[in-house]
Amino acid sequence: MLRRTSTNIISDIESYYNKILKHCNTLRSLIQLHSVLTTTGLIKQSVHLGAKIIINYSSFKHIEHARFIFNTHDHVSSSFLWNTMLRGFKNWEQVGKLRQDMKNKGLRKPAALSFVEFNNELHGFHTGEQLDSFTRDVYQKVEQMVTKLKTAGHVPDLSCVFHDVEEEDKDGMLIYHGEKLALAFGLMNIDPELPIRITKNLRVCTDCHSTFKLVSRVYGRKVIVRDVNRFHHFEDGLCSCNDYW
Repeated sequence: MLRRTSTNIISDIESYYNKILKHCNTLRSLIQLHSVLTTTGLIKQSVHLGAKIIINYSSFKHIEHARFIFNTHDHVSSSFLWNTMLRGFKNWEQVGKLRQDMKNKGLRKPAALSFVEFNNELHGFHTGEQLDSFTRDVYQKVEQMVTKLKTAGHVPDLSCVFHDVEEEDKDGMLIYHGEKLALAFGLMNIDPELPIRITKNLRVCTDCHSTFKLVSRVYGRKVIVRDVNRFHHFEDGLCSCNDYW
């Protein structure tokens, strides 16, 4: 007989509350769930539950609630929580202040890296990859891909760009995210009958997520992405995560 460990039990509890969290479509329901998680102590113990509550509060523009959870969390030194808080801030001054806090505490945001599997080898890409003989064709492909997707109705999610730059520059910065470069490489080289498999060391951004969904429909390709949170299986314009990750 397999013995249930405390880790198994905590994992089951987290899974239970994650399912409830998916249905918190109002600020009131989110506050009620936050109250329950505070009473049980889970909000301070679980990095993933804490991060998801932070994301939800940020989506309701209640940054002060998100910052309170962050400041009082048992794992406040977790880079995962810091990255979550950075995504919640839309104001450049707030982002700058939080980044300075990270620097003061000796923390740094890890570089985003995306890998695509081809011929039993991993090919890595990062945002703003230097242009050379290898990446030039990939850049051209990703530009063609983005143009085709815009024609199909894709609207870039500029909130994914934190930098205090002009709107047209934000659009350009989104195009060359590492996971988009990896996707373009896959479209160029991987047999259409095979899935494109991409791994990212951080959470895939919302713009890239919507891009993967549309590529799976427009190009008729199956794309499998493994980010820091979960597997995403994109097919026929849909993702297995149901747009919650």
